Amino acid sequence: MPTGLTRGADPDPIYAQAKLREVVRTLATGPGNAVDRVLAARRILWRLNSQDFPGELGRAFTAITADIDGRKKPGGGYQMTPKTGAKFAGRMLDLWYELAEANRRNLAARSERLLSNQ
Repeated sequence: MPTGLTRGADPDPIYAQAKLREVVRTLATGPGNAVDRVLAARRILWRLNSQDFPGELGRAFTAITADIDGRKKPGGGYQMTPKTGAKFAGRMLDLWYELAEANRRNLAARSERLLSNQ
C-alpha cells in the first residue's frame, strides 16, 4: 500500500512510521512464507536510516537491518529459517509499534505546548 510520501533530506519519524506501516502490511499479507515476506520488508527498509528514528529506536532499526543483512550468503540469497524469519518479523512489528507510540507522544506534547501558549 503506497503512502505517497517521498523521502526528504531531513530525518522524519513520520515518514519512517509510514514505511514501517508498509513493512507490517508486507509481513502480514505479502506472498510467500515468513522468510520471503521478511526479505520483501527489508527492501522497503532500505529507504530509511537510523536518523529517521528517535534515540534508542534508531539503534534498534540498525540492529534489525544489520542482523538481516548479516544472513546474506556469498553466492546470493539469505540463510534464514522460517522460525528466524518470524523472529525478524516480530522485531519489525515491535519497532513499528514503538515508533508509532513515540510519534503519538511527541504530537501530544507539541499540541499541549501550542494550547498552553494561547
